[in-house]
Amino acid sequence: MTEFWVSQARHWCKFCQCWLGDTKAARAKHDNGNRHKQSVEDWMKDNRKKKKDERIANDDFEQEMKEIDRAARQQFKEDVESGQATFHRGGGG
Repeated sequence: MTEFWVSQARHWCKFCQCWLGDTKAARAKHDNGNRHKQSVEDWMKDNRKKKKDERIANDDFEQEMKEIDRAARQQFKEDVESGQATFHRGGGG
């Protein structure tokens, strides 16, 4: 009888960017390896840095928007006082 080649299941490690056998033993050996541990640590560091950079950028954006709002309110107040603009409290409609 003819034997058929059967593909073995593979597992992709997103940290190490490599394929390995999808068996419990192969995954355990890989997960306990130095390369994998270092890759996970590097990924976590990068992730923390990205989040920190996003927080800083968001804080900078919020501060800039507050400054723009403050300047716009000040300019509007000056425009109303000089008669260049009028202020209406609207009820809609």
